[in-house]
Amino acid sequence: MVDPSAQGWRSRLRPNYRGDRRLVADPFDLIVEAAIVQSRVREVFTPHQPIQPGYMLAGRGAEINRIVQVLNTPGQHALLYGDRGVGKSSLANVATYAAHQATMLPYYVKRCDHTDTFESIFREPLAAAGVDVQRVEYTAQETKTAKTEAKLFDAVGVEREQQRSSTSTYRPEGLIGAADAAQHLAQLTGFMLIDELDVVEDQATRRKIAELIKLLSDTSAPFKLLLVGIAETAADLTDGHKSVQRSLRETKLHRMSVDELRSIVRAGADALRLRFEDDVTAEIARLSAGYPHFTHLLALKCAEHAIRLREDVITSAALPLAMTTAVEDAEGTLRHQYAESIRSASTSYREVLVAAASLDTDEFTVAQLRTAAQGRNITNALSRLSSDGGPTVLRRLSRGVYRFTDPRMRSYIRIIEPF
Repeated sequence: MVDPSAQGWRSRLRPNYRGDRRLVADPFDLIVEAAIVQSRVREVFTPHQPIQPGYMLAGRGAEINRIVQVLNTPGQHALLYGDRGVGKSSLANVATYAAHQATMLPYYVKRCDHTDTFESIFREPLAAAGVDVQRVEYTAQETKTAKTEAKLFDAVGVEREQQRSSTSTYRPEGLIGAADAAQHLAQLTGFMLIDELDVVEDQATRRKIAELIKLLSDTSAPFKLLLVGIAETAADLTDGHKSVQRSLRETKLHRMSVDELRSIVRAGADALRLRFEDDVTAEIARLSAGYPHFTHLLALKCAEHAIRLREDVITSAALPLAMTTAVEDAEGTLRHQYAESIRSASTSYREVLVAAASLDTDEFTVAQLRTAAQGRNITNALSRLSSDGGPTVLRRLSRGVYRFTDPRMRSYIRIIEPF
């Protein structure tokens, strides 16, 4: 983590600049913005991007160590999966960099998009192995003419022409099979991070990656893979390929505990030489509901507020303002979905969602909802807010069992509807 100067950013603020009492004309808050930039607080608390390689990741030490061990174990490859927002990309960035630092082996990084194919994903390491996957596939046909002597039953002295054709397919790019790729990649020593594998739409591509892993494992190849993606089960990312299970060490990244979220705040505060009061740290962890994105977001807004006021200690007075600005900065899909869900003359929809957000379990029952809603009638609202898999804010898993469609919604509701 960045360790900025304790006093450097304060020099950007005029001595008479405090809160709204400004003796210096600064209508665009440029003095404050300069101080915030110099403090590097946005490099410490990073809600809008994953933790970058080389930076510290608080609260995930055991998971990082496990992935590093897998990447250093012959015949094993790693798979990291879980819900959106639990910090998979941050963990993968830090783990691969840690593995690189421990072994000094080269590594490759591929962030997937929906257009990617097997060839585009592995273009860089295949090129390092001497395979050019950017040239175009083509077919060449050759025809030969030869003279033959007449057989005994043919007319004497008659010659015949016989045409023979052969077809050869050259595919320097085209489609490269998993076996061919494994043969070339086995020549490399190092590892590769494939992030956001879940967005790849082509199921055949994911199946070929699973086949590649098995082939690399069977030959104890020194080239290792770390796959990362949003999924509820590991099979979702490998297209259900069963034979790869022996070669792939799976790690499901769960929501962080309250203590782990608190450690994020404390580590960031130490780097910035600020202090969050204990009740503020505890409330940030509760509001985050296990999702480090919201911990970073709330801590960032609190720290920016402290820099604005030239203060070292962040008290509970800073938190309401931080929550307001955090809601404004939250992902648009969460804001839109929640607003659409409670758009009604009845308050029952809001009451159901606030009750659901107050629960700490990923899945909850109707009975738990009724208790959290203090006995209110929630049947009709619950039916409208949920489905068996449609685009609603709640998802019905089985009779009487529900969860948020986007698990991050719990955190968003806690912030926008404090209770």
